[in-house]
Amino acid sequence: MNLDEKKEQLLKENLCNHCLGRQFARLGHNLQNKERGAIVRNRNTLSKKDFTRENIPVNITDFENCDLCGGIFNQIDKYVDLVLKRIDNYEINTILIGTHVPDKIEQKEKYYRQKYGEQYSNHFKSEFNRLIGKKVQAIKDIGVNFERPDLTAIVDIKNEKINLQINSLLIYGQYNKYSRELPQTVLFCYNCHGKGCEECDQTGLEYSQSVQQLIQKPILNHSGGKEAKFHGAGREDIDARCFGKREFVVEILNPVNRNIDCDKIKKEINTNQSKVEVFNLNFTKKEAIKQFKEKRADKTYRCLVSLSDPVETEKLKTLNKIKGAIEQRTPQRVLQNRTDKTRIRQVYQIIYEKITDTYLDLIIKAEAGTYIKELISGDKNRTQPNVSKILQCQARCKNLDIIDIDK
Repeated sequence: MNLDEKKEQLLKENLCNHCLGRQFARLGHNLQNKERGAIVRNRNTLSKKDFTRENIPVNITDFENCDLCGGIFNQIDKYVDLVLKRIDNYEINTILIGTHVPDKIEQKEKYYRQKYGEQYSNHFKSEFNRLIGKKVQAIKDIGVNFERPDLTAIVDIKNEKINLQINSLLIYGQYNKYSRELPQTVLFCYNCHGKGCEECDQTGLEYSQSVQQLIQKPILNHSGGKEAKFHGAGREDIDARCFGKREFVVEILNPVNRNIDCDKIKKEINTNQSKVEVFNLNFTKKEAIKQFKEKRADKTYRCLVSLSDPVETEKLKTLNKIKGAIEQRTPQRVLQNRTDKTRIRQVYQIIYEKITDTYLDLIIKAEAGTYIKELISGDKNRTQPNVSKILQCQARCKNLDIIDIDK
């Protein structure tokens, strides 16, 4: 049917201006659907060129009821108030409105689209979301984000309530770890698995502190979040220190406050303890986690190595044999959690200094994923070549520090 025929048939239906105008939503520019509906009612004949601001009637009246929406569009302010009350405690910069549409309206919508076509129309949900969203944004002075809003308010029309979907707050940073008794993430007690027992003094934890806890606690306090996830770009052993500024993202779930002061939090973390220091704390996006998880960052290590037998200074030159490709079978100490297979890794640099006849200072730069302790000990020849085999004595890594992480 042409536009004039469509108009004549639709005017026989009991539709409000919003629902009538929605049948012509893609015609004209800078018009509200309510205005389109009023134009349709006011024209003797109808063509595409009639949808202009000049043709909007001076006084637009609307029906209190509507066979399609049931008069919902006359109650927009009521739902706006419900949204505003529900989000009042949340500090947000962007919002998105969603709607749970009653079955009755869904069925009527489907009927009208089938009967009168979809060529120029838009959906009830789109119109409802847009009208509420514009008013909420204006009142709260916030923006809309269709990709990842701070908060999505879902309007449940039938039950007249608002459900919230709150996106995480993501804080990027880098850390150094100065303790050899600190895990990166929370480790639950091996005996009670977090429930609390005598062995862990009822804490449920294997270690009372972690890098994760020391960093995320102040962020949780400032943001009002209840829970956090810690995403690290790799991890170091508990007994290894890190001076390479390892990247991380703290993900705060259900935050109340978003406009937190990252510099203030950084100072709070760095002032209140000496085990961890953070750098470059700032807001970030979800993609940042994926990006640094996919990185394979080469690292430079400093190792204090003990030798079972004295080694002549001249013999240390043979350590250069380690440079190049090495084969590492999964270390015995991590077999419980990792697949047993052989991996090829690159060692780019080795610098050695003799401290005593039985102690060496080694600086090693290696590819991401290289097990440095096993490169030194050999791990019963599961790593080839290795320091122990080259020096023909038992070598052990006493202290390990990460001194640089390629960014």
